[in-house]
Amino acid sequence: MARLPNEALAEPRSNGNLVVVQTIDGRVLAFNALDGERRWQYEATTPALSFRASAPPVVGGEMILASFANGRLVALSAENGQALWQYAVGEPSGRTELERLVDVTAEPLVIENAVLVAGYQGKLALLDLQGGQEIWSRSTSTFHSPALGRDRVFVAMVNGDMVALDGSTLERIWTQDQLGWRRLSAPLAVGDYVLVGDYEGYIHLLSQQDGSFEGQLQVDKSGLRSPFLVWEDKIIVYGNGGRLGVYSLRERD
Repeated sequence: MARLPNEALAEPRSNGNLVVVQTIDGRVLAFNALDGERRWQYEATTPALSFRASAPPVVGGEMILASFANGRLVALSAENGQALWQYAVGEPSGRTELERLVDVTAEPLVIENAVLVAGYQGKLALLDLQGGQEIWSRSTSTFHSPALGRDRVFVAMVNGDMVALDGSTLERIWTQDQLGWRRLSAPLAVGDYVLVGDYEGYIHLLSQQDGSFEGQLQVDKSGLRSPFLVWEDKIIVYGNGGRLGVYSLRERD
């Protein structure tokens, strides 16, 4: 057993040698997977006000990616926890602490030799994994990781809009604005569809092609917050009220 200096909201991650956990006060701690001995600790600066949420670290053999409430994505050495590079997903602006929120609560997505990251009142950006150089970016505001479809990137915006972007040009292909302020969950792209949940517990099934509604199903009246999981050809959904469901998608005629 290892004692943490503060509360951890995101699950620990491991590469087999290290177990890495991030606490809500901006610390990343690495423990030996065999005996629980602390190997190193990294501390990021934290703003006076932040969301009560954090993303789990992405743990590789040599590098760890951690995102913070100060709007930064930081790559850490798995060996000693030293910062290898950092990228500003969002820059605080405005007079009040509320206006200056730039939390990165979305788990970074590693795509071959690049990493895709998104933040609140910040950017959606693709970065070179080794050096952190920006390949492309565009303004966005989301709490969740984007979903990757067929040459498209799908983003659940803070205001409830579902947006599809061209994966190469970043041009907006479509916007579905009929889910305004429904506290959308992280989207999932599977088959011809994009799935997203909301605060009333509905799964909304959208067409990847044009964003039109293909179906809706209420799973848990307490809402849907946890990311959907794919198991073989099934979708696993866990609701806020404790309801667990496994669903199949029907192909369109």
